[in-house]
Formats: sequence, structure tokens, C-alpha cells
Amino acid sequence: MKYRRDIDGLRAIAVSTIVFFHFGFPGFEGGFVGPDVFFVLSGFLIATRIFEEVEQGKFAFLDFYYRRVRRLFPAYFLMLIVTLILSYLFLLPADFREFSKSFASATVYLSNIQFYREAGYFDTAAHFKPLLHTWSLSVEEQFYIFFPVAVGFLTWMSRRQFYFTFLCVSIASFISAVIWIEYDMSFAFYMFPLRIWELGLGVLVATGCYTLPRFASAAANEALAIFGLLLILIPVFVFDPTTKFPGLAAAPVCLGTWIMIQLDPERPTVVQRCLALKPMVFIGLLSYSLYLWHWPLVVIYSYTDTNGAGAVEMVVLLAITLVVSYLSYRFVETPFRTGAIRGYRSKLAVFGTTAALSGALLAIGVFIFAQNGMPNRFDERTRAAIAATDLFGDLAEDCVLSAAESRLEDIEYCEIGTPFEADSYTLIWGDSHAPTYRYAFQDALPGQHALMVWSGGCPALFDTEVDELIASAATDQACLRRNAAVKRLIADDDRIVAVVMLGRYAYFGQGVGIGADQQNEIKVWPVGGTYDPSADQFAVYIDRFAKTVAQLDAAGLDVFVIEQPPEFPDFTARRFVMSELTGRLTDAVLADIATIENDVLVTRQGPMIAFLDQMDAAGQITLLRTHEQLCDPEGCNLLMDGVPLYFDNNHMAAAMVPRIAEIFDPVAAYFASTQ
Repeated sequence: MKYRRDIDGLRAIAVSTIVFFHFGFPGFEGGFVGPDVFFVLSGFLIATRIFEEVEQGKFAFLDFYYRRVRRLFPAYFLMLIVTLILSYLFLLPADFREFSKSFASATVYLSNIQFYREAGYFDTAAHFKPLLHTWSLSVEEQFYIFFPVAVGFLTWMSRRQFYFTFLCVSIASFISAVIWIEYDMSFAFYMFPLRIWELGLGVLVATGCYTLPRFASAAANEALAIFGLLLILIPVFVFDPTTKFPGLAAAPVCLGTWIMIQLDPERPTVVQRCLALKPMVFIGLLSYSLYLWHWPLVVIYSYTDTNGAGAVEMVVLLAITLVVSYLSYRFVETPFRTGAIRGYRSKLAVFGTTAALSGALLAIGVFIFAQNGMPNRFDERTRAAIAATDLFGDLAEDCVLSAAESRLEDIEYCEIGTPFEADSYTLIWGDSHAPTYRYAFQDALPGQHALMVWSGGCPALFDTEVDELIASAATDQACLRRNAAVKRLIADDDRIVAVVMLGRYAYFGQGVGIGADQQNEIKVWPVGGTYDPSADQFAVYIDRFAKTVAQLDAAGLDVFVIEQPPEFPDFTARRFVMSELTGRLTDAVLADIATIENDVLVTRQGPMIAFLDQMDAAGQITLLRTHEQLCDPEGCNLLMDGVPLYFDNNHMAAAMVPRIAEIFDPVAAYFASTQ
């Protein structure tokens, strides 16, 4: 295949949009489409090379993977090792433990699967994941494994037959992506089968069958080139992170790339000549190294800069990234690819070194995870504060988080004691706040058994539907099934003697988050009906709450309700600890993130507090009061003995809740009176 400078120019556009998006440059909110350009290009370039070698009788799997490994792995492994060192130095234990999973999976090019598994309500923010960008490299590597094997099985086909075969595969992938995104956007985004169609567009061009015509008119070719380029660029400036992507939204940029690679290189258009300019080609040649290095540097810097990086800092960081990328390209990527490194030329050396290094890095990732993020890197006082950066603790201790493994249909749960074997037990029922209380419950009520049923973003309500902005339709439906299953469990199991309800009531009642999560939205309405945007959501929510309590009371159960702890709009434990470690934890910062005035509490949570007080006074529930532990008439503070009790702006950390275990005194008194 003859080298095309304009292809490197397309690479430059793709990587530039990604970098500008990640660096927060205004106007590039849709820069996340850049990997889609790379997918189409990779499909085209790899397929073209393989088709030529097959027809010449020169194709060999070993030779193909030998070239791929030599081209991709050295710079990739260097990036992994440097990112590991930086993460060891700066990431807090909970984040370092999460990093270890992506590190291990990235080592074997499965990070897209790992990031899909992590995606969801409690997913670590993207800007705390130094290896998040490796998802697209994993997708491409999976293509490099899949496609040559597919060609090997189908060598008896003509190019035309292969074209139609791969066209069917691509159409099936595209239709699946369009449908699946409505139910699980993360799966559609990360998983290789739903990205095949993008790589397939490039493969179809490489077959040489049914490509765009070569227009005799220069004006027609110029118009086609401009049209293709606009299809790539317009989404960059029009899309934003709220765009439902990929699916249909990925079609324009992929079709634009599909058009661009079909332009005649022998009669270049103005667009092609611009793409072939030296600066564009230079960035295109750097594109792999630039993609590798830009994201870890952004993440590590942003992680430690709790005040937020400004424009000047981002420009300086971009300059550093360009220098690092050039050094990587010049002294790692190029010499290893061209065989200039002695001892790294034979297939045995290349494959042997890669396998050994992969095994070593994989073992390091497993070790970090087994060591729980290596908290002993920090002193004792810092470790006490760091404990708040771990939301739930070790859920694997006593929790079943897979419906397939559950003993109860549609219910995922945590066991406190042995509820399935006990003569009686308590049902703890709530949303993501529930697991944060399990250690406190154990400490305050030794010997008691409880089954904790919980799901993020899912209010403990009977006969109620939800629609949460950050959740998929499947997740919303799972919430409805979970609560229906709880209803059946209560009806069928007379060993349940009491129910403890809890949740983020202010969120469910007002329908929006606050501060750091103010973009989150949730809707609730009675099952069987439709959502009414003109209705007072708080009135709808407390009506569902009251009806749920009434049904529990009718079942003969004693109902305890944990008061939602106060929300601190802009707090995260990570920011607190990093501010302390970097000397930025001033009195002003503390006042901003760790305290709220009473009027803020009343505005946000006052209506629900009043409603629960009325239910408590009427004897319908026993209210377990968290605010008495954290607030006084002037306001609330989330620090106790200088240590934060909260994980983020609304969740207390599981390891810290035992410090306010007195809230369970009424429950302890209840059990004492019934024995």
C-alpha cells in the first residue's frame, strides 16, 4: 500500500480533537468522536495490508502479530509503567486500588471490558482514571485478533464475497449499537461487537468493491472532500458529553472518515493537500504516542490540583505532553518499530519479552488490589482521613452483587449476621446509602441479623417507577423489579420482624442533585401511570413513601427510618485529603467544603424532615436521627476530631458511620424489649 500523507493528516485531526476535549479547550466538547476516526482508519489500513499479503501468498499470522507487537507494545508498556509510578506516588488507596484493576486489564488489552464492568452509579469519575483512554486501544487490539482470523477462515472467498459478508456483519453491529444504546449506553460505548461496524467501514473500502466513484470534475471531488471533512468536524463542535453516543450519533464522523479515505490520492483535493501539510503530518506521526501520554498526564495533574487547573496551566501541560510524546515517538516507538534496537528483532525476543513483561505487570496489578491500594504509603493521621475515601469498604465480605448469584430473585443484598438461617431478622431497605450503615449496624446491634437490600438511585418505595438521567432504562426497570421482589419477600417470609428504610430523600423528592452532582436528575411516579412534568414531585414522592410505610405497617412490621444525613454540596473526601497533603487545606477551603449553614439544610431537606417528624409523632415510624450527631442550631459539620465522615456530598463513608452509631439506640431498645 502506497503511503498517503493525507491519512496522517486525518490522524492529526482525530488526536487533536481528543486532546483538546480532554484538556478542556472551549468549543471541543464533542472531541470524544476522535477514536471513531481512528477505528475507521485502522479498519482500512489493516485490511488493505492483509488483503494484499493474502493475494500475494505472503500472509502469515505470526508475521502480522510480530509487526503489531513491535509497532504498538513498547511505547504502550512504557506508558503503563510510568503511569503506574505516578499513580503510586499520588493516588489515594481507594483510587489506587481501582487503578490496579484497569492496569491489569490494560496490560492484556481488556480494559474496555473492565471499564464497562465499572460503569454505573458508583463509577469513579473519568478524570480520576489514568488509563481510561486505553479502552479504544483495547477495542482495536481485539480487532487485530478477530480480523486476521476471520480472513484466514474466509480465504476461499473472493473480495466481492468478503465485502458482502463483512457488510452483513457491520450492519448487524450498527443496528445492535443503535438498539442497545437505549438500554445500556456503556455497553454500546465500550464493547467491541458494537464497534465492529466502525472498523468495518474501513474494511469495506479496503476490499476495493463498491467504493465511491472517481469524479472527472475537480469541483465534484472538492465538494466531496469538504463534505467528508465537515461530517468529521461538525460533531466535534456540536456534540457534548450529554449526547447519546455512539449509535446513530457516531454515524456522521464515521461516514466522513469513510469518504475521506476514498478520495483519489493521485489527484489530491485542496482538503487533501491541507491534510498533507508538514505540521499535520508531524502531528499524525505523533498521534499514537500523543494519544498514549496525554490522558495520564491530565489525570495525574488534575488529581493533585484541587483548586482546578486554569487555562495557562492547561496550555503548559499541553506543551509538556507534546514534548513527552515526541520523545516517546523518537526514542521508543520508532526504533522498536524499525528494528533498530538490538536484542529486539527476532520473533522469539519480541514475543518472549512481551509475554514476560505482560505477566509481570499483571502480577503487579493483582498485588496492588490485594493490598487494598497500599494505604501504608501514608502516615497514620492521613490514613485516618483516607478511610473516608472508601465509600463502602469491602462489599465482597458479605454482599451478593450479581442477580445470577442471588438466593432471592431480582434482589442483590448484603448479609449482616446470618439472616437466612436465623429465626428472625431485620430488613434494611434503601438506595446507595444503605451499605454505608452496615458496619455501624453491626457495631451497635451485636448478635442481630439483617438482610440489607439496596441499589444505587433506587428509592425504597412500593409500586413506584423511576427514571434517572445517569441510569439506563434497564437499570430503572431493575429498580422496579427489586422493589416488587422486596414486597414479595415481606409477604412470604414471616421471619422479618422490622424494616429499616433509608435513602437520599432530598434527591428523590426534589428530582435533582446538588452542588457537585447538580446535573443528576430523577423522576418518580406511580407504577402503571406516566410521568407528569407539571406535578409536584415532592408531593408525589411523599405520597408513595406514606403508602409504602402503610403497607409495611399492615404486614405487622415495625418501621424505622434513618434520617438522610445533611448534604454538603461540594465535598469529596479525596479533595479534602489531597488539599491536606498539598498544603491547600486552608480555613477558607474547610469552611467551603466541610460545613453548611442551617438555612441551606432547611431549604434542601426541610420539607422531608418535617414530613418524617410528623410520621414519627404519629407513631407510624421510629425516626433514627442523624442530624443530632452532625448539626447544631447554626449549621452542620462533617468533621469529627478533624477527620471527615463523608465520602462525597451526600454519602457518609462506611468506615466512618460507626462514629454516629448512637442513632441505632432506638433499634437496640426495640430488640431489648422484644426479647
